[in-house]
Amino acid sequence: MQDPVCEVRHVAQQLAQPHGPALRVLDDINLAIHPQEVVALVGPPGSGKSTLLRILAGLVAPAAGEVRYHDCPLHGTALRAGFVFQAFALYPWLTVRENLVSALRPLGLTAPEIRQRATHAIELVGLTGLEDAYPYELTSVVKQRAGIARALVMDPDILLMDEPFGRLDVVTADRLRAQVLEIWRCPRVRPMSIVMVCHDAHEAVAVADRIVVLGANPGHIRSIIVNPLLRPRDERCPEFSHLVDEIDHSIVSRFDSPAGNDTH
Repeated sequence: MQDPVCEVRHVAQQLAQPHGPALRVLDDINLAIHPQEVVALVGPPGSGKSTLLRILAGLVAPAAGEVRYHDCPLHGTALRAGFVFQAFALYPWLTVRENLVSALRPLGLTAPEIRQRATHAIELVGLTGLEDAYPYELTSVVKQRAGIARALVMDPDILLMDEPFGRLDVVTADRLRAQVLEIWRCPRVRPMSIVMVCHDAHEAVAVADRIVVLGANPGHIRSIIVNPLLRPRDERCPEFSHLVDEIDHSIVSRFDSPAGNDTH
């Protein structure tokens, strides 16, 4: 097996409270993300899914433990990670293209390189012709496409997505999810891994090679389930439904012991 793109080792996180002791959010999380795999994070409220994703991106530092990229300790933001937020997180005063360009400025690229990357990302997500539109002029689905383009413009080796389709209707979410997987398989895109916080078990089975089930209070890994279904996946087949039921049972079970030491 290839070396991980990134991993967390014995990661814990806590949040300060106005009164009383700090709240433990994550406890002893061990997880490795391998090249070109899709990993889904699922779990009940309070399981720390979004917090774990932000720690992987370097947006939040863990209270304990270590984050590594390509076997090197991560200090600060992971520059080769693209992040897609649920709430779009576009700068409202910038156009679509300007939002992408703003993400590239810290990388020290030349102006032609920035233009080429921005154009490529816009084409990948189907936003050609909308480059000069402002966020207020866009529908929710187009805003999320722009958010995905801003992540892809980083030329990432890992794409981190925090419930990216949660604000969309079911049909639109299915279409955009399929488009993301098409981009993931596209030969014009750098081979990358995806880690996605999923809304439910059905979405996780539809997209992921491995499903990480988190327990809550504090967040811990209950189980890691390998998805054996071949792509493209038939969501009507009994095997699909069986796997969804298995994940749902793992999420709601109160008797699963933590599996925090499973890094593979």
